[in-house]
Amino acid sequence: MNKLILKTALLASISLVSVVTAQELPTTDLATVNGEKISVERYRDFLFTTIGSSELARLVDTVLIEQAAKAFDIVIDADVLAQRVDGMWRDLFAPGSEEEFLRTYLPQGFNKEMAVAALRASALTQLQLEHYIVATRIITDQKLEESFTAQYGHNGIKTEVAHIMIMPHNIRAAALANGTAISFENAKQIASDKAKECLRKLSAGAPYSEMVAEYSHDNTSKLNKGILPTYRPGMYGEAFRAEVERLAATHPCSREFLAVESGAGYHIIRVHSRVVTLLSDVRVTLTKDLLEAPADISEIKQTIVDLRAAAKIEY
Repeated sequence: MNKLILKTALLASISLVSVVTAQELPTTDLATVNGEKISVERYRDFLFTTIGSSELARLVDTVLIEQAAKAFDIVIDADVLAQRVDGMWRDLFAPGSEEEFLRTYLPQGFNKEMAVAALRASALTQLQLEHYIVATRIITDQKLEESFTAQYGHNGIKTEVAHIMIMPHNIRAAALANGTAISFENAKQIASDKAKECLRKLSAGAPYSEMVAEYSHDNTSKLNKGILPTYRPGMYGEAFRAEVERLAATHPCSREFLAVESGAGYHIIRVHSRVVTLLSDVRVTLTKDLLEAPADISEIKQTIVDLRAAAKIEY
């Protein structure tokens, strides 16, 4: 549904940009209905009175972006622009074929030449804005800290943790699905017993990965032998954090395991690795990566807001 809405909006945008751009205006009437001709002027008036105000605001943004790019001597490489346009055109008719797409929309007054011209104009504005953002980006201490934490963990400590998670809620839900009603306390006792059983098997030499497959209710980590995609201190409460830190400090590579209870249930934890990184050691690399990173959606939105705020716009 979202893709259909996006395609409809893009088609409308293509028609508007292609028809109202002065250098692209046809010199003949656009259509004839029962002998009555629809002129370019009539169509232009119709567009402006129906959607002109919103499109005028978009045109203002386009001019602001053009001015910003010019001020920083930003020139978009022709090959880069062509690649962006080609990708946008393919996205427009995917997952079908170009021929099917044109067959559907040609009867509605759409044609590929108009579409590609509109896409090129849109792509040029996009690229100008993205390059302007990179050229004017400022790396604050907050951005640096956020990137450091994302890559190297909280306070530069990145711990790879695996767990087997046994949840009373899942046990109770399974019982209800089988027609048996049990209390949460009974489900919690069953979960505790299963955790102890799992620990006994591990102590006897059972492979951890096999125990993950047999006991764990955490489907996300279960796909990777119990390893949490991202471990953050506090994600399962204070007791979990304390035990992980104790294991990481005393058995970071020996693959020892222990059981701990959290609000979610019972965990049998294993620490795979613990790496400590100092911000001072990676500051230069992080700063360079942040400066050269592609513009993200939040930067794009904020930059447009900032350009508007700094401009003198009169309607």
